[in-house]
Formats: sequence, C-alpha cells, structure tokens
Amino acid sequence: MSYTESQDKTRLFYKIDHADDAQASAILIHGFGDHCGRYDAFVEYLIGLGISVLRFDYRGHGRSEGRRGHIMAFDEYLQDVQAIIEIHDQNFDLDHKVIFAHSNGSLIATHALALIPELKTWSAAILSSPFYAIKVKVPKWKSFLGAKLSRLIPTLGLPTDLNPNHMSHDQQVIDAYATDPLIGRVASARWFTEILDAHDQVGERLKHIEVPILMQLAGDDHIADSEISEALFAELKASDKSLESYSGLYHEIWFEDEEKRSKVFGDLKKFLQDLNVITL
Repeated sequence: MSYTESQDKTRLFYKIDHADDAQASAILIHGFGDHCGRYDAFVEYLIGLGISVLRFDYRGHGRSEGRRGHIMAFDEYLQDVQAIIEIHDQNFDLDHKVIFAHSNGSLIATHALALIPELKTWSAAILSSPFYAIKVKVPKWKSFLGAKLSRLIPTLGLPTDLNPNHMSHDQQVIDAYATDPLIGRVASARWFTEILDAHDQVGERLKHIEVPILMQLAGDDHIADSEISEALFAELKASDKSLESYSGLYHEIWFEDEEKRSKVFGDLKKFLQDLNVITL
C-alpha cells in the first residue's frame, strides 16, 4: 500500500490505476465517511475511457491517519489535496488533467479549484452530488449546541446516522455500505461547524473557478440539497459548464445500478469528449 504525508505529517493512503495509452490523468476525491476503495467499478469505467486515476483517502477516512470524521479546520482537507497533487505530478505528465469528486469531496474540490493555483490550469472537474448544503435543515438549537461543543469538545464524535438505503437503489451497494468496516459513521463537533462555514463560502469560491465544470445532481438526494447546488451553479465563473440532474436517483449516482447510471456515465463521457480531453 502507498502512503504520502500531508503538511502536518498526517499519512494519506493513495492508489494509482494506469490506463493503457492514457489520454488524461485524474484525481478522485471521495465523500464523507467514504473511502477510495469503494470506487473500483467507477475507476474501471474511467480507465476504459483512457483516463489514469489517482485516488486517495483524505484524513480521518479509510486507510489514512487521523481521528475518524474529524478536522480542526477545513483547510486540512485542502492540505491533503495539495499533497496528492504532488503525487499526481510525480506520476503523470499528460496534457489533460481532471478532478472527479463526490459529495463532501465535491465541496473540497470546489474550494481547492478556487484556492490552489496548480489546479487552475486543469482541464475539467466532474462534481457528483455536491455537498453544498445539508438536505435536512438543522434546527437552530442544534446548530447552537454544535457551535458550543465545537469550542468546548471539538473532537466529540456523534453518529451520522446516514441511511445506507438512501445511497443507491443497488442492493449490493446498500449491503456493502452497511457492513464496510472502513466506512466512517461519526462526525465530530468541529467537523460540523467547519463544514457549515465551508458551505457559506461556496458561492464566493465558485465565482473564482474557470476550469470547465460538469455538475451532476441526484434527483432524489436525501443527503445533499440538490436545489441549493442548482442555485449556486449560476455563480460559476467557468464559461464551459454543464448542469445535469437525474430524476429518481439517490445520492451516490456513480453507484446506482447499471441501468440507472448509464445516462450519468454517458453525460460524463460526452462532457469530456466535447472538451477534447478524451477522443473515444
């Protein structure tokens, strides 16, 4: 297994999958409580498109170090991305470079694309079910309590209670998610307040992103608020941008059964073809 270190020496697990005659390289950023090992089928699809993929577990997730579901500052995620960009550049030297990100990974990618200079010249970003807002509105009292706990006991972990049945319609995906020992099932008090702050900054971040963006939304998302994502899409500075919503699909649109995800994958492929990132 391969590891690198983030700025604060947190060890990050990563894995590289090479495509034969690759036309592009990519970094894949998973969601919250998620890990990169779940993305084998998606990576296999990307390899078939001629895209080599570097995937990793950011801190507190999967095989990487760090307290589960915890950060003291959102910038720690950006430091992890910066460390992975260095690994990417050491292993790939292709003209076309793409970010693929899901959910909390899409939130991280949005901030990274706006703030990390190296990413401003990348070819494209594909954002799945961006976690720009929580679907179920948090009561004011709970937000107040969360803010207090974030200051007093920042590492306090609380169950996320994410329902596996709201991830995908594919029963194999549901069962695997429910039993996967690498899935994180807690979030710290500080994580909660840092994520809310990151949500508040998304609109401003999008105004500074010029990289072509495809935003793919789940039509029946019980976790991320797709309506907020759709509204924020208008803030994107990028001239090459596309928004697609998939009626009836759950949060993990790349993990739906083959029939349901066929249009999702088709739109992804066409977007990259139209940009001449791939030429299949």
